Amino acid sequence: MKRSSTWIIVALSLVIMGLLTALAYMQWRSPTNTTNNTQQSVNSFESCAAAGNAIMESYPRRCRDAASGITYTEKINETPTEQTPATRTYTSPKGIKIELNDWVDNKLISSPFTITGRAPGNWAFEASFPIELLASSESNLITIPAALTGDWMTTELVPFTATLSFDESAAGETGTLILRKDNPSGLAENDDSIRIPIRYQ
Repeated sequence: MKRSSTWIIVALSLVIMGLLTALAYMQWRSPTNTTNNTQQSVNSFESCAAAGNAIMESYPRRCRDAASGITYTEKINETPTEQTPATRTYTSPKGIKIELNDWVDNKLISSPFTITGRAPGNWAFEASFPIELLASSESNLITIPAALTGDWMTTELVPFTATLSFDESAAGETGTLILRKDNPSGLAENDDSIRIPIRYQ
């Protein structure tokens, strides 16, 4: 009888040890431990997606690492779209609109530079109005008359053109193009102008 009891105890011990071993193995293979083994390898959106984690269809896309709970955002490399030269309209403080042809914001210019566009005929006097270039220091580089190429005795927009030759070494990097209303009276109330930021090449 004692021998039978001993074998029963040994058998139970073996069963219990087997169960404990199986539980330990299952615990080791659990997601928590897998996380500990792989967590360090997930450190970006790409590695998170490669690990099979769900990707959120947002913009930019996001991936949440189920193991660590960390969310990684996809990096979007976007190159700014260059402006396409076109006719740009600028408005003076008194509401006068002037068009510049083949123009972009902060246009890059070099000497000599030809500017064309359309301005109201009554902005000119004897078919011209002043155009001025300022350097980065706000000093004057050049002032020349822009010539209207149509009937200037009108309030309608009339084509104009001007070629600016200036000292590039004194220009700096940025500057200002100023279109001024011709004001032969010299009265301040008749002044008007449009200031447009530019860059020098």
